[in-house]
Amino acid sequence: MRERKVRKREGLGERIRALRGSRSRDCFAGELGIHKNTLARYEAGQRMPDAALLQRLCRIAQVAPEWLLDGEAKAAPDFVAPPLVGSDRAEPVLQLNREWLNAQRLDADALRVHVMADGSMEPAVAAGDVLLVELGSPLPPRDGALVLVRVDGEPVVRRARQAGVGRVCLVRDHAQSEGGTLVALHELQPGGSHELVGRVCWHLGRARGV
Repeated sequence: MRERKVRKREGLGERIRALRGSRSRDCFAGELGIHKNTLARYEAGQRMPDAALLQRLCRIAQVAPEWLLDGEAKAAPDFVAPPLVGSDRAEPVLQLNREWLNAQRLDADALRVHVMADGSMEPAVAAGDVLLVELGSPLPPRDGALVLVRVDGEPVVRRARQAGVGRVCLVRDHAQSEGGTLVALHELQPGGSHELVGRVCWHLGRARGV
């Protein structure tokens, strides 16, 4: 668990607010599967989260339940397990050394894991490959970057291509795929038709030809 700038005597609401960090209330509420107004009431101390949400908070933010409930700090673990995008699965898919993350200048709290479900991004990414996604990517995405977006609530990987002022084309790499999806930048914001989850920063897959 990272050191938090919240004193023990402060309440659960302040600790939840600290976990949100620089993320918007819309974004963090979406990760938790609740409405932003509900999150606001939790942060203000007007409501108490149920046990399931407290567990989800600990899993997503990689904090100890003792700290979340009463402010008791625990030593930071050597490894962190970023949560899987779009899943409540408790078992970690990937565990990463905290020192390695620091060396790569990656914030453990802003990382998510996505497992590729299809071959739409072959040959760059194959079905079953594990992707590490960094939240909070700036808009527009860098030309040619792999990004994770939500389409109708489902996470999908696409390659971002610049398409003029205020627009981005999201394309599949697969040779048999035609064209791409042209979206305005506002459609990549929280609640948009192609909400940007983040950029793919690391890729773990089987070496080709092995």
